[in-house]
Amino acid sequence: MRIIIILLISLISLSALAEPKTLILNAQIINAPSRGFRTHTGPFTLAIDLPYGPMVALREALQIELSITNKLDFFKGWDPSGEAHITVISPPEFINVLSKHLTEDDINNIARFHEIQQADVHVLGLGSGKPKTVKNNQETFFLIVESRKARLIRMAIHAEYVRKGGQAQDWDPAWFFPHVTIGYYQGDVHENQGLLKNIKHSWDSRFLIKY
Repeated sequence: MRIIIILLISLISLSALAEPKTLILNAQIINAPSRGFRTHTGPFTLAIDLPYGPMVALREALQIELSITNKLDFFKGWDPSGEAHITVISPPEFINVLSKHLTEDDINNIARFHEIQQADVHVLGLGSGKPKTVKNNQETFFLIVESRKARLIRMAIHAEYVRKGGQAQDWDPAWFFPHVTIGYYQGDVHENQGLLKNIKHSWDSRFLIKY
């Protein structure tokens, strides 16, 4: 009987440990139209800009749940105080491929035509990941999101790239992992470090996003 009781207590304890922590996200995070379109340079990036306040609150809540003393760092390249965005065309995509046949203005004009700041944004969950290429304490946290319009814009950019002389196989517009970075330790982690930011590869089951 004592063994059975101990086993039951152990199972209950494991169940409690597996219970995800709920993090509240202000629904204004998906209100992209509240921000006007702006270009991003240094290096060139096409992005959907989002309200920043909800991201600050989420980062602080996550920090508490992680129970660690070091604060999560965040991207300050476009604003020293931080901002929130979904990257639609990354610097490597533009520099390594698209710039061979398209200019920054070409891409920005397509984004404006399709009203990128009116994009739908759907939050799927919270993701996290570490580099697969090196062993260190580097780790990143992000919202995994989806956007039909962001994908449409990438398809339109691909069509223009081919129209201007590019080869269709040069770049796959469907290879896209939309996300919003929350914060990170020792730098962000990117695809070239082995991290794909989607539900299948990087969903963090420790946390549940509610908004």
